[in-house]
Amino acid sequence: MRREVMKKTNLKWTTVLTATAVVLTLLWQGSEAFAPAASAQVPQTGLVEGFEATEYYPEPNHTNLMVRIKAEKVNPHAGGRLLLSTMHLQVFQTNGTPAFSVRAPECVYDFTVGTASSTGKLHMASGDGRLSVEGEGFQWQQKGMTLNISNRVHTVLRDVLAKKAKP
Repeated sequence: MRREVMKKTNLKWTTVLTATAVVLTLLWQGSEAFAPAASAQVPQTGLVEGFEATEYYPEPNHTNLMVRIKAEKVNPHAGGRLLLSTMHLQVFQTNGTPAFSVRAPECVYDFTVGTASSTGKLHMASGDGRLSVEGEGFQWQQKGMTLNISNRVHTVLRDVLAKKAKP
């Protein structure tokens, strides 16, 4: 009986993680691989309040924001790494609609390679509010738009199968 419970639990987690992967793939569908953020005000030394880095889509959508990463405080470290406090990452679709956002109390952002990571907590939400994911420990890679969450992952899917009513 215990094996049956474990099989059901594993099946449940596999289903949730698969559904999350499918939804995230749909959110990112059509996004192209891109270079690390070109527009960032990078402090040289000491704790600085307020940080923002942005990246725009390539032609023909070059005026549309693709990624914005903000933080209330930033502490620069060697090799292009920045310790960001109260980080907020936003990813947009080519039409300007929010695709998803990620919030974390603290993370290390490496603007030279376009990654953000932390062993701490994070909260991710889709732009339409149908998907939210919380967990501990993550790595986001700007090139390829990959978000890996490693521990204590909790996923909530809302109205995923609901169809819009026709007028």
